[in-house]
Order: sequence, then C-alpha cells, then structure tokens
Amino acid sequence: MSLHRLRKNKRGFSTVIAVVLSLVILVVIVANVVLWNFTMNQVDWERTKESIQIMNATRATNSSWSTAQAEYTVNFGRRLSGSYTDTKQVGGLYESFVENSSTPRLYLRRTDLSGVTPAGKVMNMTQPPLSQTETSYVIARSASVYFYTSTLPAGSVASGTWTLYLWSSTESSGKTSQLTVQISVVSSDGSIVKAIIGTVTNVVIPYGFSERVISISGNAATIASGDRIRLTLTAQSGAGNDSQGMRFYYDGYGTYETQGHETKLLQPQSGNRLDFNGPFSIDLSTYPLSVIKSVEVQMIYRANDTYERWYLKAYNWTAASYSDSSFNNTAGQLPALTWGTYAVNITRWRSYVDASGAFSMKFQDNLIDANQTRIDVDFLDIRVVVSSARFTFQNKGAVTLQLVSLWIDNSTIHQRYDLNLFINSGDTLFYARNDINLPTKALIKVVTARGNVAVYSTN
Repeated sequence: MSLHRLRKNKRGFSTVIAVVLSLVILVVIVANVVLWNFTMNQVDWERTKESIQIMNATRATNSSWSTAQAEYTVNFGRRLSGSYTDTKQVGGLYESFVENSSTPRLYLRRTDLSGVTPAGKVMNMTQPPLSQTETSYVIARSASVYFYTSTLPAGSVASGTWTLYLWSSTESSGKTSQLTVQISVVSSDGSIVKAIIGTVTNVVIPYGFSERVISISGNAATIASGDRIRLTLTAQSGAGNDSQGMRFYYDGYGTYETQGHETKLLQPQSGNRLDFNGPFSIDLSTYPLSVIKSVEVQMIYRANDTYERWYLKAYNWTAASYSDSSFNNTAGQLPALTWGTYAVNITRWRSYVDASGAFSMKFQDNLIDANQTRIDVDFLDIRVVVSSARFTFQNKGAVTLQLVSLWIDNSTIHQRYDLNLFINSGDTLFYARNDINLPTKALIKVVTARGNVAVYSTN
C-alpha cells in the first residue's frame, strides 16, 4: 500500500469518528431539550392546577374555653345530682351541690415567722394528706415553731373550745416535754398578731409516738381578707424535760375521715360548709406560656340562699395552697336565685399554671352558717387571654400544595414570615401564629412553593 493511500484512509476514518461524535452530541442535546421541555410543561401544568385561597384572617384575643378534666372533688358538702360534664356548656343540664353540717378543720403548714415554708418541712397544704412521705422536725428547747392555715375569707371566728390534733414524740425514753400552745389571728405575711384567740401552757407531751388531743378555750376574733390563723408551739424549759426538745411527725396517713398522723386544728363552731375544686388544663402546644397575657375564669350558677358570699380561688403552685391573690376580684360574690355570672381575671397568673398547663379551680363558701345552701352550676370553665393571629387557608386546586411564606403589609408594616405547610387538594387548614400581632387593616399574601400567590384584605 502506498504512503498516499494510507494517508487517505486515515482521513476517512477521522471523518467517520467526527460524524459519530457529532451525532452523539446532537442526541444528548435533543434529549436534554425534550426532558427540559417536559419538566417545564409538568411544572407549568402543576402550577395551573394549583389554587390557594385565604378564607379568613383574624386577631385572636383569647383561647376557647377549657373545661374541667375530671369530676370535681367535694372537700366539704356533697354532690346532689349531675356531673362535671354538665358544667362544660351554657344551658341545658347542670350539676348541683349542697352544704353539709361539719366542724371545719384547719390544715396547717410549717413556716417560719415570716410565713416562708422551709425546704423539706412541708406538712400539709390545706388539703387532706394522701400519700406524702414521712416528714419530721424538732422544736429546740425554749424555741417556737409556727404553723399557718391558708388565707381565710373575711368574717369572724367563733369563741369556744378549739381542738388541736398533734402527732409527736420526745427524743429520749422516759422523758417528757412541756408546751405552750397559742392560737392567734395574724396578717397575711405573718408579721402582725392581730388577735389572740386562746393560749394554754404546761401541756405535757410524754415520750412515745402518739397523737395528742389538746383543748384550748378561745375567744371570738375578727378576720379581715387575707388574714390567717397561726398556731404557735413553744417548748418550755424545766427540769425533767427532754433536753433535745420535741419531734413532730407527719406521715400522710390522715384523711378527713380518720384522725391519722397529722397536725390540724378544729374550729369550735359547727355549721354548714361547701367547698369543691376541679382540674383544668391549658393547651400549651397551642398557647405557649410566653404568649399568655392572663387567665380568665367564668362561672354561671345560682343558689337558694342569697345572703352568703362565695369565692372562686385557684391553686397556687408556688405557695402550694388555694388563693385569689392577683385576681381582679377578691371580694367574692353574693349569688342570685336565678342564673348569674361570676367572672374573674388573673393578671399575675404564672404561679397558677404549672409547666404542663395544669390549673385547679376551687369554689367555696365564706364561713360556716346555719343555712344549708344549695348551689347549681351550669358552667365553670377557664381560658387564656392572648395576642395572636388566626388564618384559614383552602386548597381549591387539584394537587397538594406547599405554603412557604406569609406577608403582612399595610402603610407601616412590610413583614415576611416563613411557612412550611402542606395542604391536600380540597382541604382547609386552620393556622395560628402567636408571634404575629395582626393589624386591624392589612393586606395578607401567602405564597406557594410553585410561585402561586393568594391575597386577602382585612379592610
């Protein structure tokens, strides 16, 4: 083969390779164009099938009413008829309670002189003990220990014989301790003794674990709103006394029905009482603690006795007792024979709502009286006051859509908020934002991931 012919064949082979490569590149380009065109057509098709609409946008000032989670606990009195479920809505069925004749027990808690409860020294929190672990503490020689009730409604404390149940022992075998016992009315912080109801000295407490019943002749006293009963136990000095003082015990066995191992006072006056409380819950997933402004309580009820004042209170988790501190109404209410509303607002509410949203509401009478009052409860619910925005979105299209942003516009605001919401075809979504203070007049826009926009005006 000549050199000329070999060179000619090489050029032909190169031409073939170039043509083949050109065809491959052309096929790839055409395929990409077709794929891109198909993808764009698919996106455009899906976008045309997408249809989002804002149906409503409102400012929310409060949550819906939160109803009782379980049956009310009747501490004094009894339930006549109905159920707690009958108190969840206005009208229709209702629940009835009636006062019972009883001698009031004042359950006590250990505090120092200023009313502060030392850590680990809690005895009882105005409710009957259930399953608390054993607690003990000592009164040193010539020292005093103080017990307080929760705050009491305004009125008078009757004269007569008070009964003190005291579960205690001395430290050493064969020894005895002597006490001075005093019952007094003090101011809400425990700093001012306003009246001495009764005092008894030289109370002998023998060695051994036993409940001691001490009778104290007392005088009548007047109690202002917020006052408390203080029990002062002072270990006296003297020969034969236990040098280590007295040890008191509380182990959780006492109830209203049995005397058990607890320290309590019985008032001398007996009469009619009604006191019940129920558990409620705030949905913190919808209304976080950070957005709650206050807590509202509303009760619709009636009574067959319009002369006795009644009180709404809530459980204070910090003070471990029921209270109406920070209520806008601490004076209680005189009921009517017909249905009437008793509403309170709790401004400094944080101590009344625990970390899980639990809230306990109590309804109680003023003082023991001779009349046996019946109370009918039609509605007893709570709600929180908030500042949030509520939106209603509806997918009117044929495909599932994703909302990615929300715009709030008016003459002074141009604010964007990120969203990540999916709405199926034909579905409606109710959406709340606690970080948006929706203006009275505003233009609201919502944008989908495919670029569609819906607009709503609050004007």
